[in-house]
Amino acid sequence: MEGTIASLMQSGEFSRFIMKANKFYGHRSNYAADLVSTELGHLVEFTKPQGGMALWLKFKEQDRVAGILHRASASGLRLIGLPYLKNDYLANDAFRFGFASLNEQDLEFAVEVLKKVSLAK
Repeated sequence: MEGTIASLMQSGEFSRFIMKANKFYGHRSNYAADLVSTELGHLVEFTKPQGGMALWLKFKEQDRVAGILHRASASGLRLIGLPYLKNDYLANDAFRFGFASLNEQDLEFAVEVLKKVSLAK
C-alpha cells in the first residue's frame, strides 16, 4: 500500500486529486453558505469557514434551537448530534450544519425545512 501511495505522489496524481477535492468542496461550501445566508439570515449567524465541511450556525434568538431541531426532525430532516444550548459556559445556542456529504438538492431541502420550522414557534 505504501508503494502505491508513493507512486501516486511521484506521478502527481495525488496532488491532482487533492486539487480536485478542494475545488469540489470549496464550491459546496460556497453554495451552502450562500443558501443559509439568503434563506436563514434572519435566524442565524455564522462565519464562512476557510476550510472544513460544516457551518456552525448560531441562533440569534435564545432558547429556540432545541424546538427548531425537534420540529425539523419531525418534518423529515435527518439530524445527527446534539445542539449546543446557551448556558453558563456557552454564549449562544448553536449547532453544526454539515454540508460535505450533501448535494445541492439535499442542502436546499435541509435549509427549506429549517426555514419552515423556524417560522413556527
